[in-house]
This record gives sequence, structure tokens and C-alpha cells, in this order.
Amino acid sequence: MMWLVLSGTITSMVTIKDKSHVASYLQKGDIFLETDPHELSELLELPTNHQVLESPLALSHKRGVAKENSIILGAPIRLLSALGKRHPEWYRFMIVALLRLVAYHTHREYQFLTMSTEERYLAFLREYPRLAARMSQREVAQYLGLTPVGLNRVVSRLRQRGAIPRPSSQEHTA
Repeated sequence: MMWLVLSGTITSMVTIKDKSHVASYLQKGDIFLETDPHELSELLELPTNHQVLESPLALSHKRGVAKENSIILGAPIRLLSALGKRHPEWYRFMIVALLRLVAYHTHREYQFLTMSTEERYLAFLREYPRLAARMSQREVAQYLGLTPVGLNRVVSRLRQRGAIPRPSSQEHTA
């Protein structure tokens, strides 16, 4: 299935080897793919024993979890593929949607390869200011590839340097 977020916020979760991970946060206009290796093999015309299809991520369970009241629209990827073969508008939609998905994952890869943990946390605050105040420390840490203790250390260092404000007594701390 391909899901399009029309409103609200969706957490994209992936379960690998019985452990759940936050893969992304999706907002209006973002897409989420939910496929299995067999479907990917058919759509991409890959041999069934291709290494991509045997990776833990391809074999994992994926799901979207609403963080707030949200509206999503879903359609089977096979249907969208068939529509794209017959109608240029649907083909364009599929290409744009998939390019946005690739751009997002390229951006995340860049962050993990080139940014320090402090830089990743500051980028998260810039990219998701609305979510940052409402999320649990565990969720933010998972998204950033940290433990909750590691995230606490990052936040403490940033506060000591004055890079982020200290919370008021009423605010939830990370």
C-alpha cells in the first residue's frame, strides 16, 4: 500500500527482529509505503532472491501510528502502477511521490553520516518544532538513533552552551 498524509502527523514504525524503531515522521503531503518482498520483487522486476529483498528491512513489519487526529489516503501499489501505465497524470504522481520518498531518505542518511548527535537533535527541532514539544524522550531518542540517556546528555550539553533554552518549570523536559 501507498499512504498519503492529507493532514495530521503519522509516525512510521518498523519492527526488525522483534524491536520497534521510529523510521520517520510524516506530515501533510508525505507518503508511506507498506510492501512485502514478494510485491517489491514483482513491481521492480527483481529476481526473488535479490539481496535487497532478503534484507532485514525488506522483511520487517512496517506500520503507521497517528500522533494526532490525522487523515490518510491509501491505495494498493499495484493499482497505482496500473493507473500509471494508462494515465500520464498518475504516472507523474507516482514519480513525484517516489522521488520525495528518496529525497527524504537521502536527507536522513546524510544526517546520520555527517552530523554529530547535537547537530541531529538541533535539525530535528528545526524540522519538527510542533512535534518536539509533544513527543516522549524515548521516541525522539529512537528517531535520532540514540538511547534516552544519550539524548539527555545531548540536551544537557546544548543547554550548557546556550544552543537551546532551559525549560520553564511547567514544560516537559527531554
